[in-house]
Amino acid sequence: MTTHNISHNVGEQPQWDVISWKNLIHPNTSALLVIDPQNDILKETGNMSYYGVWRRAEFSLSAIQSCVRSARRYNMPVFWIRYSRRADGKDLVKGVLGSARTVELRRRIPDTYKADSWDIEIVDELKEIMKPEDFFLDKSASGCLEGNDLERSLRQLGVRDLFICGYLTDFCIANTARSAYDKGYGTILISDACDTRDGGYHEETLEQHRWYFGPVIDSSEFDALF
Repeated sequence: MTTHNISHNVGEQPQWDVISWKNLIHPNTSALLVIDPQNDILKETGNMSYYGVWRRAEFSLSAIQSCVRSARRYNMPVFWIRYSRRADGKDLVKGVLGSARTVELRRRIPDTYKADSWDIEIVDELKEIMKPEDFFLDKSASGCLEGNDLERSLRQLGVRDLFICGYLTDFCIANTARSAYDKGYGTILISDACDTRDGGYHEETLEQHRWYFGPVIDSSEFDALF
């Protein structure tokens, strides 16, 4: 009867809201990923400004700043990750994102994610909290564990759990979290430190993550977690 009650209760709400997971995570085996906080998404003149995230970017950027400061206090490694292409316009990894839709998008917006451009640079609001000991990586796929040294770095550091923030919630954030989950990492999304083109898509993605892949917290909970 007890087992039946537990199963029934779990089914009524997202599993990560009823599982005691906080005592399973330690800062020494965790890392903070800050994904795609770039000018092209977060500035009105950026190539990807049509998503509209720049209109409210100050709120998520403030939460990211808070998360980075918290990670510093916990001596947790911070990874800054950018979406980028080579200077010749080709992808960092051959064959990645080669669909007809992507090819057409790049025909219409040829400078999207172009290396050494202003668009792919991390916004000034975050540069002041970067440190030389942080990790800086580029990617050419929506998921952050493809075509770069991220996973090798995580393994070398002994990281088992990833706190994830950045852009876009329903694209690169979600794909990174799901890929990491399949590789055996714990994945925790920081809700107010993420954003996307629409609040509904943002909330739906967070809810899906909470149901299937891992906990969802906000920046204040991250600050008080350990």
